[in-house]
Amino acid sequence: MRSRRWAVLCSLPVAVGAALGCNGLLGIGPASREADEAGAAQSLTCQYYCQTIVQNCAQANAEFLGGEDPTALCMSMCPALDVGTAIAATNDDTLGCRIFYAEQAATDPVTNCRFAGMLGGGKCGSDGCQVFCSLDVNYCTSALLGGQIPTPYTSQGDCLATCGDGGYPYLTQDAGDLLEGTNTLNCRFWHLENANGSTAAGQFHCPHTQRVSMTCN
Repeated sequence: MRSRRWAVLCSLPVAVGAALGCNGLLGIGPASREADEAGAAQSLTCQYYCQTIVQNCAQANAEFLGGEDPTALCMSMCPALDVGTAIAATNDDTLGCRIFYAEQAATDPVTNCRFAGMLGGGKCGSDGCQVFCSLDVNYCTSALLGGQIPTPYTSQGDCLATCGDGGYPYLTQDAGDLLEGTNTLNCRFWHLENANGSTAAGQFHCPHTQRVSMTCN
């Protein structure tokens, strides 16, 4: 059972828009692969991924923890992923791999939700820093922080150099947890999720994603 200690840290609402250029949301339907005449390729989309993971990975197994609308948060982050070519257990850092495990989570969420999440759980890609750094550098910008708060990283290369090679250990057995007070990628990614959606949220949470973090240390 995942810890919920993180819940007390923030009550800021997250109403994620198109921060990374995602399209509008459609309604959530049954969380199983769409069986239409066009085939599975039509399901290799952020819309289907977010619909499926939010439906199958909920409560203790939730991967999108940053606010009242996990589907909107998922849709804002999903475009950072390489789409890939198929919905399959390819074990590469792609959307298709994550969709496969999001589907499997319908019957075994404890095992599969961590693999379906943005950081991949060590199964969909081997380096969670790649996704984290892409999202952090694009979201926690000088514009968002009003020029009064330094950006967590000067570039993606700066972030990768700090995060990689064990700089921020990624604990894949608890991929969605905050792991409060630990110098982990998990903790920083939770703050990045909570930073999305508003200037106030970004100004509060983005500083916690940097190398010297008040909460992830």
